[in-house]
Amino acid sequence: MDVGQWIGLTALMWVAALPFAVLGVFVGFLVHAETAYPVVTVLMFVLGYFGGLFTPVNQMPQALRVAARLLPSFHNASLGIDFLAGRGLGFVHWLVLLGYAVALGLVIVWRHRLQESRGLT
Repeated sequence: MDVGQWIGLTALMWVAALPFAVLGVFVGFLVHAETAYPVVTVLMFVLGYFGGLFTPVNQMPQALRVAARLLPSFHNASLGIDFLAGRGLGFVHWLVLLGYAVALGLVIVWRHRLQESRGLT
């Protein structure tokens, strides 16, 4: 890879990581600080395995192939692979990642407002 590809891939992965950052904030709203690390560890393992990062999706049973395509980790990895292969960056991948970021963001806002109304913040 040349320097331009490294810079492009780095920028792509930073932007595509947004749903995972929002997921981390979401976990922070749901669990206590002591349990956040184990919860995030399990989440990242599940997202990694079932999203096709450890086992290629085409080698998974059919039900897991369907599940993999619903996870943000699959679409994040697909963007990186498509970029490196010189293929176009699929709109569906961006749409799924944006959907996760927006949906989790809305839940975070709702949860924050709920905690504020109860005087917990």
